[in-house]
Amino acid sequence: MAKKKNKDKLKDYTEEADRKEVVQMYYEFAILDYKAGLGIEHINNQLKYAEQEELYLVCAGIHKAIKEIENKSK
Repeated sequence: MAKKKNKDKLKDYTEEADRKEVVQMYYEFAILDYKAGLGIEHINNQLKYAEQEELYLVCAGIHKAIKEIENKSK
């Protein structure tokens, strides 16, 4: 297996950073929705929609928010 060139490594890193940014953005959106009073049911519906559309990074962000909300309400 050939070693990756630096530009390929940079591209991989950038793509990973972009993915993390998308996850974080949708996590923050879900938290803001919850704080605005939309409720956990609304956020769960958002997650179901994202799953149906196969938006996996969106799912990851919303799921992260749901876990945090549920942990804080225990």
